[in-house]
Amino acid sequence: MAGLHRSPWLWAILGAVLLALALWPAWYAGAWWRLHKVKAKIFEAGLPTTGVEVIPKPIPAEQNAAPLLVGVEKIWQALKDSEGFIKASPGANDAERNPLMFDADRLNQLQAQLQKPEVREMFRLMTEASRKPTAWFKRDYSNALRIEMDPLASLLSAVQLLCADSWLAAQKGNQKDAADDLLTCSKLSLFGLQDILLIGWLVGVSVDNLSVNTAQLVISKLPPGSFTMDDWKALGDSWLKHEGEAQAQLCKALDAERVIYGGYVFEGAMQGCFSLGDMVVDTLSIDGASPRAAEWRETMNGYQTVGRPLVLSDYVAYLQMMQAVRSEIEKGITPQGSAASDKFSGSVPKYAVLTRLSAPVFDVIPARLAEYEVNLQLGRLGLALEDFRSREGKYPATLPDLGLPEATITDPFTGRPFIYRTERDNVLVYSVGFDREDDGGVPRASGGRRDLVWRIERDEVGHE
Repeated sequence: MAGLHRSPWLWAILGAVLLALALWPAWYAGAWWRLHKVKAKIFEAGLPTTGVEVIPKPIPAEQNAAPLLVGVEKIWQALKDSEGFIKASPGANDAERNPLMFDADRLNQLQAQLQKPEVREMFRLMTEASRKPTAWFKRDYSNALRIEMDPLASLLSAVQLLCADSWLAAQKGNQKDAADDLLTCSKLSLFGLQDILLIGWLVGVSVDNLSVNTAQLVISKLPPGSFTMDDWKALGDSWLKHEGEAQAQLCKALDAERVIYGGYVFEGAMQGCFSLGDMVVDTLSIDGASPRAAEWRETMNGYQTVGRPLVLSDYVAYLQMMQAVRSEIEKGITPQGSAASDKFSGSVPKYAVLTRLSAPVFDVIPARLAEYEVNLQLGRLGLALEDFRSREGKYPATLPDLGLPEATITDPFTGRPFIYRTERDNVLVYSVGFDREDDGGVPRASGGRRDLVWRIERDEVGHE
């Protein structure tokens, strides 16, 4: 004891430890109270707060497309691993997959591949599935980090092959077959859009965007004046339906993401159901045996135990971020909207480690919704332009000459009509996109954010 009297530093350290032990319960109680307030606010808004409210119930077998999509996935998995198989997607940036860039031999190989019995059977299953109202997958939602995405993970790749079939049908002059293939694609997108997980919604968006992009390539193959609106009306109606429902479906996916992922990660961590260190190492794809993984485990496991009030505060930040994303989605597109790329991740407190890991995903969600809706709008406008061309022998001088409602021809990003140009049998109509910068009709490419474009090119003249 004499040593303690002679060492004021030891007393200071001991006092700090005792003070921390005394303050820790108050810190924890304050964090819990803030979490309770945020949860109460979400409940008062009438939004779901439990898995029972967001996890879909089983549906009658005759209404369920899931078994058919399982069949599609099995065939696709076998096809993609077979020798000499060609992955093809019209308009793909990769020349190895874009049939528009194939030489004659490779194009013949693709045509032969599409006639194989197993490929035709996959297309049959896709068509049959597209006639079902919904898809219910038997999933285990108890582990939010290990939810299987079922056939939706393979759907986009299978649809790309169906789009190639549509493009080849147009080359042969089979306009109705080409349009029917794209209608099947658009209807299949609904199963992703209706999914309660955000990744499922994103798959649905990608599938529908592919139907819009391929429609431009298909129509470009049709002789001028041969366009028949009767063959394309159902596709336009499908795009209109999805455009009208996209916002609400995304909000449902965000609610489910908040309940299922948020509840599992944060509340599971508080209850000690799993190791946060192992979760972060897995999420960041770090070699589990590496020194970096050991550092993450030590840091996060300490965060999970001693720093439990921080975990509660992290949960508060996550719920607030999810509500901010939802609020942004509900506002819809406005000419004055923000084009910031870090709108949500930039506002997350530095101590909210787990929220900061997931935040970048949500930064791009408003842009994905806005661009998807405008893509569908451009697709419908493009069909109207082709219908006018087939009836009048030329494209209209201006978009208002189509006689459509003003909202149909207005770019939501600017509040002004879409930019429109024609030359001979070519037409270009485009939106400036989420960044609200006019890039001259240069379409969005991987990694970039340029204009949203509907373009029909039947000759080499180009556009002014």
